[in-house]
Amino acid sequence: MKKTIFYLSLMGTVVLTANAQNAQITWSSVQYISVSSDVSTSGTLFGTWSPYLENTGGSGVTVNGVTFVANDLPNFSVPGYFTSTYTGFGNPGTSDSNYNTLLQGAQFSDNGTGGTFSFGGLTAGDTYQVEVWVEDTRNIGNRRWENLYENSYGDSGTSAAITFPADGSSPDLGQYDIGTFVANSTGTETINFETWSTVGGNQCAQVNLFQVRDITAPVPEPSTLALVAGGGIMMLLAFRRRA
Repeated sequence: MKKTIFYLSLMGTVVLTANAQNAQITWSSVQYISVSSDVSTSGTLFGTWSPYLENTGGSGVTVNGVTFVANDLPNFSVPGYFTSTYTGFGNPGTSDSNYNTLLQGAQFSDNGTGGTFSFGGLTAGDTYQVEVWVEDTRNIGNRRWENLYENSYGDSGTSAAITFPADGSSPDLGQYDIGTFVANSTGTETINFETWSTVGGNQCAQVNLFQVRDITAPVPEPSTLALVAGGGIMMLLAFRRRA
């Protein structure tokens, strides 16, 4: 029995160490903006960022049961070149008016290339989900797209191209992507953007909407059962999963 307990404990240590070193984001397939159910409700909400609300001073706006605010991400940090804002990117025409409203604003870079932002307050070892939207219904004769990455552009943590065309294409008005990662010991995460354009000088990284969710699997809660055997007491552990 003692050898078995020691082995399980050692295995747990290895898993935790591996998770602590693995903060790279794994991105899913890029999706077109279409309906309010685009907004993930997995796990529990950690924080949101709405450049539209940040720019207009609006209060919380709810889409698919998720209430977005201007920005409540802990220790949020963004460089000066990635602070330009605009609320005229156009209505994507979904059936949800709140969704349409939030997507019409964005924060973007003014240096003609990429962008980056960071946030903290994460619990080391927890699994998080991030969701990023970009959208532009204008027809300014330009087609743009951007790739998201956590460490280095082009590595295994780089997303597929997310398109926000700005050339009047329909229904290709904008897209979103969802990624997951395990928080490391720093409790922070960074998302970088590499942006491309069919028109030179218009490679401006952009974020229209963003949310973070904690999707860590529930941990079983132990309960004890005492049995009297051979004049002694033996404690047995039973586990029940949290609701």
